[in-house]
Amino acid sequence: MDGINQETMPTCSAMAALARELRVWIVAGSMPEYCDEQSNTGAQESSSTTRPRGRYHNTTFVVDPNGTVCAIYRKIHLFKIDTAPFAMHEGAVITAGNVPTVFTVPTGSCGEVATIGLGICFDVRYPQLALHYRDVMDTQVIVFPATFNMVTGPAQWELAARSRAVDAQQFVVMCSSARDVEGCYVAFGQSIIVDPAGRVVARAGNNPGDCGDECIVTADVNLSEVAAIRARLPIMARTRGDLYELRFRPFDTIVEQ
Repeated sequence: MDGINQETMPTCSAMAALARELRVWIVAGSMPEYCDEQSNTGAQESSSTTRPRGRYHNTTFVVDPNGTVCAIYRKIHLFKIDTAPFAMHEGAVITAGNVPTVFTVPTGSCGEVATIGLGICFDVRYPQLALHYRDVMDTQVIVFPATFNMVTGPAQWELAARSRAVDAQQFVVMCSSARDVEGCYVAFGQSIIVDPAGRVVARAGNNPGDCGDECIVTADVNLSEVAAIRARLPIMARTRGDLYELRFRPFDTIVEQ
């Protein structure tokens, strides 16, 4: 796994220090990361722009309680929207990554671990990624640092989180920036945690209409619910592999464009 260059990404050092101080796991991000050309990042570069030497990624990294960076995820699906009040093309400046990424967290005294997948914002719209985490990487949780805007957020934020939870039959966590109506990008907010049955177990505020103010969202989750719901509703076992398949290419077979 390629490391984070902490000289060009000082936020990483700050998060590592905080994790050590508080003895917690931190999923930090997302944030821009600069990688030079020699860095093996699993990147697929957009052919629509001419970039200087090196690449910029939209990156999330995970820091363990010792302050060690134990996972790095570079956003696979780049955001593009063109509506009357709002337009953005992330691929104009950001290079997409190609590597689905998981990390494990101890959950008990008998060696049990939770396997957690990573995505960033627009990635939540792709059930293919969630299903890959479920079927190939055996995750119980997917965490998406994400910031929907005031166009997509009211209609699709909760829907996207619940859809991916139901698709993959696992917990989905979407953590958003708070809403700043004076900012150049106004976030919808509404950080949310959804269980494997698609039920909202915690959100920022008490209901979908809250304003997205800054707050802390917590929830106790029982990871045994993942296996239980998969046993009661065996979606994976009923997949028609004779008719279709979901397949990720190995990283070394992906050709940059």
